[in-house]
Amino acid sequence: MKKKLTLLLVAFMAVAAVAATWSLKTARAEATGDVTALWDFQHVNPSTLSGMTIEGTTGSVPSTVEGIELYVDATNGKLVQRTSDAQFNNGTILRVPVKAAGDEVTVVSYPNYHNYTIGGTEAADDAVTYKAKTADAPNGYVEI
Repeated sequence: MKKKLTLLLVAFMAVAAVAATWSLKTARAEATGDVTALWDFQHVNPSTLSGMTIEGTTGSVPSTVEGIELYVDATNGKLVQRTSDAQFNNGTILRVPVKAAGDEVTVVSYPNYHNYTIGGTEAADDAVTYKAKTADAPNGYVEI
């Protein structure tokens, strides 16, 4: 039986949430069923998000699920957790992990601040769900 992992990144940014659902074929997934990993910058969950800044470099941001991390390339930009949101700007690349075509990545932005692409597709609303394409799976991520 194929299990799903849901990843959710909540950041106001322009981005309030990113979620990805992907297939897991591990003993842990079989034991736990579907899993939701969360990066909630609005509510600072996990607490390791508090005061997090990645600027002029690269880094990883842990989720609420051990071992699931958001990769950030802020070599030409920044990702900053603020009081009740997060800001990232042009030049910043977020890579949300996915495993298979059909895995879902959902991004929720601050109202009317959805000036970004997800999987190369322009966001057209405050909440956007992108289904990973066959070409995304070998990369292991969807870019925002």
